[in-house]
Parts: sequence; structure tokens; C-alpha cells
Amino acid sequence: MHSPPVCSIAVGVQCGVAPKAALYFYAVPPWNWQDNRPWAEQIDKIIELNKTLTDQPKIRVVSISSGMFSQWPHFDLWKATVAKAAQNGILVVTCGNTSTSLAPLRRDPNGNPNDPACYRPGRYPRPDALGVPAGNRTTASHQGPDQYTYWVDGAMSWAVPYMAGLVALAFQVDPEIEPAQITELWTATATKTPGGPIVNPPGFIEAVRSRRDQKSP
Repeated sequence: MHSPPVCSIAVGVQCGVAPKAALYFYAVPPWNWQDNRPWAEQIDKIIELNKTLTDQPKIRVVSISSGMFSQWPHFDLWKATVAKAAQNGILVVTCGNTSTSLAPLRRDPNGNPNDPACYRPGRYPRPDALGVPAGNRTTASHQGPDQYTYWVDGAMSWAVPYMAGLVALAFQVDPEIEPAQITELWTATATKTPGGPIVNPPGFIEAVRSRRDQKSP
């Protein structure tokens, strides 16, 4: 049940953040997923694949709805691989991001989804983290290609692909923007609320566009 929702949140045509982005799917063997090495190996494969994509857009963001990396073996390898990905223009977004802490939010089901005041902490509340819409949303379902699920609650697994979708939009606006600049703008453009900062998609994209225009001759 996990893959259809997270994929649809990121790039779904009907319910995705970046519906015009392409999706690549990489799998880690289920018998050793609690080890950083296979995750690092998949990212290395993506870096190498990008070198062959000369006539089509490259992979620029990796979304992983997991986050126990610091507790698993070969954490140094994982950190080095994520840094290598950034050097190659790829931003890795996970439930355990070290650059920006994320926290899932729920929404008043009767409220305006574009109104920050309609959101409140969801699972794993963290007032100091960047709030991301996760609950009270519809996603693709594993029950079939034409089936959808409405989730009252949503955890970090739903917040990560949302932010990955925003990353895809940022690269669409400015292909030259650096991964570190993207995470900086997440925080800089966030909407401040009594419950903590909340991601501001329009403000974020406008900031990316402004930064791009400032670089133009």
C-alpha cells in the first residue's frame, strides 16, 4: 500500500505536486533494507544513469519514505553518498533529513487547503520543524489503477514525497539551482504560524524564480 500513495503525492496527474515530472522507481531488497549500503548503492546507480541521459531530463530528486539511516550500519557511507548526489545536482529527501527537519500536518477537512490556519500538528509533532501537509488528503490506492484512498492521517512517509515534488518543480523553474539552495529556500519562505513554520509552495517557487532571474545577464 505504500508505493502508490507516495508516488502519486509526488508526481500523480490527479493528486501530485509535480504532475509533469517523470518517475523512476528503484527498489531496495526487503531482506536487508535496514542497512545503509543498499540504499547508497541505489543512489550510485542513479548518479551513473544520469551520465547516460544526454537527450532527456536527468533525475534531480530522490524521495525515500524512510529515515532510520543514522541507526543502521554503514551510516558514513550513506552520508558520503548523499553528499556525492548533491555534488551531482541531486537532492535526496528522506524522513530523516539532516539539513531540514520535517513534520507532517493534518488539515481541518472543512477548511481551505490553501489557508495555513487550517493545519495542525499530525503524527510526531515537532514545533521547530517545517510543517508539511500529510493528513486529510487523497492519494492513489494499491487496490487498482482507478482507485483512490482518502487518508485522515498521514505521517512522514507522506510528507517526504510532497517535498520531493516541490524539488521537482524547483528544478523545472531553474535547472541550475543547487540542492542546498533548495533546502535553504524551504525554510526562508515558510509561513510562520503559532504552531510552527509551514511550507509555502507559491512563495518557495517564486523565490526560486527570483533567484534564477537574478542570475540572468
